[in-house]
Amino acid sequence: MLHAHLTTLHVVALILQRFAAQPELIPRLLDGSGIAADEPGNGEARITRVQELQVCANALALRADLGLELGRSLHVSSYGLLGYAALSAATFGDAWRLLLQYPALLGTYFDLQLQVADGLAWVSAGDYRDAAELEVFNVEMCLASLKLIGDELLGRPLPLARAEFRHARPAYVARYELSFDCPLGFDAARNAFAFPPNC
Repeated sequence: MLHAHLTTLHVVALILQRFAAQPELIPRLLDGSGIAADEPGNGEARITRVQELQVCANALALRADLGLELGRSLHVSSYGLLGYAALSAATFGDAWRLLLQYPALLGTYFDLQLQVADGLAWVSAGDYRDAAELEVFNVEMCLASLKLIGDELLGRPLPLARAEFRHARPAYVARYELSFDCPLGFDAARNAFAFPPNC
């Protein structure tokens, strides 16, 4: 699948917003990224994925559960024209298929798939190839955002049947229920969540 080499500063801006009450941390958050403190406000600017991941790594050192919170802030409208096209799709399934066709426009670090198996529709995020130390963070951000998108496409909370994660149960597991109000599985074979296909 095609993934973008450049991305917007949207995630970086969201990270800086999370630490807005501690402006003294901005240099630490941007350290090593080559991003100037005034750049995140520029909607036209583009950065490399390496720059984005550096800021994510810096932020993760300060707050372990940040991926979940960021994911809950990445609304369908965050994805621009693709998000709006998904909102206007004829069916819920068509909207998902459209979104997952264009991972570069979603800015994801994963191969995203929608599959129906055993009476459930599974949205999965696999084939991660970037900074290994950021995999859990990126899985949490990606799947929390996709769950939020599902809520917004449906116009109500997406009724999850199960969520599975390849990583071990984190110390902040209680924070998962804000995005994944369903049975959770850790040390699983995939990163995915499931819902009834007839939503």
